[in-house]
Amino acid sequence: YLCEETSKIYDNLRIPEEILVDTLKDIVTWTKTYSNIKNYLYLGEIGWLTRHIKGKIFKLGRLQFCLGTNHYESKEDNLFNGDNVIEIHIPEGEKLTIEECKKSLDLARAFFEKYFPSYKYEYFTCHSWLLDDTLKKHLNENSNILKFASLFKIIDKNESYNLIKYIFTWDTTVINLPYKLSASNFANSVKRAVLKGETFYEKLGIIKK
Repeated sequence: YLCEETSKIYDNLRIPEEILVDTLKDIVTWTKTYSNIKNYLYLGEIGWLTRHIKGKIFKLGRLQFCLGTNHYESKEDNLFNGDNVIEIHIPEGEKLTIEECKKSLDLARAFFEKYFPSYKYEYFTCHSWLLDDTLKKHLNENSNILKFASLFKIIDKNESYNLIKYIFTWDTTVINLPYKLSASNFANSVKRAVLKGETFYEKLGIIKK
């Protein structure tokens, strides 16, 4: 029912149905994520998914783009608290190649100019563990993650172990991490580092429109 209401929003804006369907696939993703944890059918992250339902976030190619408000001031970049921004989010799925990410950015620039012409913004922003240069210790120099991070100018950071939820399973904490199986050398390296007390970060990056 709620997705039918979302469909009306897209119809009113004349946004193609393929973008609607691609965007709403996040509902499937979070159903699978939580159902695997709970061992029964369950949809989590309802607060996050309200953005999809209300027509605030759109998947354009590899990345998701959300109408957002800036909460960090960077006078050097003429970026202030309360400014309109387009938030970049990274859904699970295909490889995070820099080529596909650049294509997504181009799609987003054209999309918001066409369908939201009155929405004025100067920056794309991304707040993510993927932008943490601490990861250089655990990845090779040709890593897609490091190439993705290179697209951004970093303007803020906060200590965080949220990366383990993305690398392992969504219910992973520092407490239960020792019992989680590593599916890759990267995961194993991060696991060892976290358990030894290494500090990781979520960083805020910007890209000029």
